[in-house]
Amino acid sequence: MITTYGFSIATPNKDLRQAAIDAVFRWLDEVHPHEKRTNSTPVNIRHSPNDPIFRVDVLEQDSKQAAARGTTVTLITSKNELYFDLRRTLRPTKSALLPRRTIDRPEPRLNKLILEIVKLFKVRDAEKIIDAEITIANDQLSGQSLAAFAEAPSRRLPILIEVIVGKPAAITSSVTAKQLAGIAHLAHVSSHVADEAFTNLYGATVIGSGWITIIWPRGAAPEKFHQQDDDEVVNQLIAASVGSLATLVLSQSRKIVQVEKTQQAPKTAVPSPQSGLQQENIELNNTVKELLEENASLLENATLTDMLSAQKTEERDRAYSQLATFLMMEDDKSYLDRVSDAVAFAQKNLPNIIFHQANLLKLGRTK
Repeated sequence: MITTYGFSIATPNKDLRQAAIDAVFRWLDEVHPHEKRTNSTPVNIRHSPNDPIFRVDVLEQDSKQAAARGTTVTLITSKNELYFDLRRTLRPTKSALLPRRTIDRPEPRLNKLILEIVKLFKVRDAEKIIDAEITIANDQLSGQSLAAFAEAPSRRLPILIEVIVGKPAAITSSVTAKQLAGIAHLAHVSSHVADEAFTNLYGATVIGSGWITIIWPRGAAPEKFHQQDDDEVVNQLIAASVGSLATLVLSQSRKIVQVEKTQQAPKTAVPSPQSGLQQENIELNNTVKELLEENASLLENATLTDMLSAQKTEERDRAYSQLATFLMMEDDKSYLDRVSDAVAFAQKNLPNIIFHQANLLKLGRTK
């Protein structure tokens, strides 16, 4: 089982439990109406007024490969908080070696559920409300405020910052903010004054118009992304969210099981010790099964992190190689003696340049 998307949020307001459950059921009725559910799309629901755990698990067969896509929504009421957890998984259904799906962005209706939960919980991160809005820094004060938020020691979520000064269009947008709701804050720096104010207070040049920056919570260095779209940076943030998901142990407490059994059983019936042991063994087996599944999920998340790290290292090595090539060009200019030599040198050392075959043939005839 591979977790391809994950989101979690917690609030001390446990009175929001029923409102959150209602939101999940609205999503379920819209995406999988009861009258249209079939055996190929099993829906399992765990819901009881006496059970602190509410869970909905939907499994959809993927027609493109021998795997099923799972969506699991879990709501846990503990002594101190109400915890909401949503995960998308890819679960193989055949003994076949399949291409790995690393990250899934939330589909529109699932994203709508996430936005509803974020708005309902009204959780603060370093005194800032977690939402799906873009923070705009357009003057000195707002630039300094963004830098102070980036430095806040209590901040839990990363900040994605894009300097949009002089750009015809921003790379990140309101769609990006909605897909990263509850996972990261998104900010746009829209003036040179705000850019300078941020850098002066932060103490380092980590933001700029030539890249997008993730400022992680304290303990991790900021990262810069130079792509012309938001795909890689969004995938990186979702992967980080997946990796931070808690291990859920969802076995039902013995106290609740006993209460339900007492309510359902006749007053004259006396449960035998053997049946009690059998029930306890079933519960223990279910707990072990869930723990094994969660351990497998953690292993998959660790593998995903290693893959992303290796990809970043490969990209940096490629960039360093190209930089070294340009620096060497200053010392040795013999490749400029003839045009054909210059083209051959570029073909060998500058892989990002596109060469048109027709022009190369024309060059060959003029040598």
